[in-house]
Amino acid sequence: MTEKIVGLDNPELNQEANDIWDRIAGPWDEDFGPDGNQHNAYITDPVTDRLLDLKQGETVLDIACGAGRYARRTAEYGANVIGVDQSAEFLNLVRTNSKQTGVDIDFTLIPFSMACRLRRIAV
Repeated sequence: MTEKIVGLDNPELNQEANDIWDRIAGPWDEDFGPDGNQHNAYITDPVTDRLLDLKQGETVLDIACGAGRYARRTAEYGANVIGVDQSAEFLNLVRTNSKQTGVDIDFTLIPFSMACRLRRIAV
């Protein structure tokens, strides 16, 4: 049986999703800020940090990196981070936010309808 991923073969649906994420990128970043919110600080960040147990020099692929909050955190731990997102607006924000914090992260725009490209990045 062949698995079908809904939306990958629908350019209009993909464009609509991209447009929505581009439209909400600014307000999303304003609401969460560069360091996230209390939910991130007390719940998701500690659990994710413990599960990943990152070591300096490890490589992290942050898929759907958004405004890059977690990509910046992992880079500050000394990880080599590759961030990908389908929203050009989110990537504009993430590049600005990353320059302000002084971390070096490779960010790439990849429409998630082209998810097969992620294999090339992760290898």
